[in-house]
Amino acid sequence: MVDPKGPRQVQFERLMALHRYFLNADFMRDTFMRRVKRRQSPDEVDFAAGMDDSIALSLWYATLYVAIEGWRAVGLIDPELAPLLADDRTDELRRFRNQVFHYKREYDNPRVLGFLGWSDSDAHTATEWVRRTHRTLGRTIEKAIEDLIGSKGTDSPEQIEMPLRTQANTPVCRARQRSLMQPSGRFLSGRRSCSMSEGVSKA
Repeated sequence: MVDPKGPRQVQFERLMALHRYFLNADFMRDTFMRRVKRRQSPDEVDFAAGMDDSIALSLWYATLYVAIEGWRAVGLIDPELAPLLADDRTDELRRFRNQVFHYKREYDNPRVLGFLGWSDSDAHTATEWVRRTHRTLGRTIEKAIEDLIGSKGTDSPEQIEMPLRTQANTPVCRARQRSLMQPSGRFLSGRRSCSMSEGVSKA
């Protein structure tokens, strides 16, 4: 049986799947940033709040690596993102992700410190790499989707637009629209993604 989907449709669905995984990381980043911005000083953080902060941070970093895996699986290339992903921290982040999502008998695992480092300076450097990688990954996924939508091919416009209509009705999109965070100004931060989807569905 011949697959009715054209090559652009197949690639578009892969990009939209990648977009969904990136939204997971973006949501966790917003969650963590909302928590740390809420408090005025470290003295106001009790043990429970500190644990919650750590959970939000760990889930942000772990879901970011899942998006990186998706980026590689789709086969995208970007000159700004390439050196970031070539950094040794990418593999350390993979081990960190495994520590977060795979059960380990040890409470304190060296894989976590392998990424975060042993000092405040190491942690700051790792955080800056994560922020830059997160921002660049979002930009490049956005560009890949927009370039594909704007390119010419044999697929009909209806075939390309259908995943966007579906995306607009997902719980993730509806939840992101209700978010209290200030918009990051990026297509893949959630709001513009959902707004774009709704605009296509109304066209």
